[in-house]
Amino acid sequence: MPSIVDTLATRAACPQADPPKWVTPEQIAEVLACLVSNSRSLANGAAIPVVGGVSSGTRASGASGPDIEEVRMSGSDDLAGRIRRLLAGQSLAVVATQAESALHASLIAFVATPDLRRVAFATARTTRKFANLAAHPRVALLMDDRSHSRTDFYDATAITVVGEAYEAWGDERQALLALYLQAHPHLRDFVDAPTCALIAVRVERYSVVTQFQNVMELVCEP
Repeated sequence: MPSIVDTLATRAACPQADPPKWVTPEQIAEVLACLVSNSRSLANGAAIPVVGGVSSGTRASGASGPDIEEVRMSGSDDLAGRIRRLLAGQSLAVVATQAESALHASLIAFVATPDLRRVAFATARTTRKFANLAAHPRVALLMDDRSHSRTDFYDATAITVVGEAYEAWGDERQALLALYLQAHPHLRDFVDAPTCALIAVRVERYSVVTQFQNVMELVCEP
């Protein structure tokens, strides 16, 4: 599973990129040669990441794959600002929920609080995602700024939000609802319906991915 392969076509599509961080065809060939050799007997069924050079960071103990630079909320004005700008420029996200034996993804309209500690979205209580969240509140959301062009390989940024979801009530609901309607005034009738729930996600971390392989994580401290 290579990330970005260093070829003439890739360099032409991403002229401002940093090719030394990419995987070369020769490196992929070396991995394939190992897999077809007699030494590959313990790798049956494995998915082998081939990520090339990556920017320096902190890798969690025992983790595999690219290095991940972990940043705490209290000392991360630059990363937090980058996240705020991307979220402010996007109105939709994909939310992933889980049932007992299946996963479910939905497109939602969202808003984040200025301190980034909460993300809110609305859903009808009759939906599959609401039922999933009631049973399994752990949730992940994906936002990105792709332009659907070849330059996305270098320019696009994707953010994954991981946290725990719950239905907001009382003063918290009113505060989140005001933010939500400021971002999505056309959804007022939807959120005012008695069957609609305003879901808040207590954010644990933001994972920010650039150039398809450079990863930084913003940890929201309790």
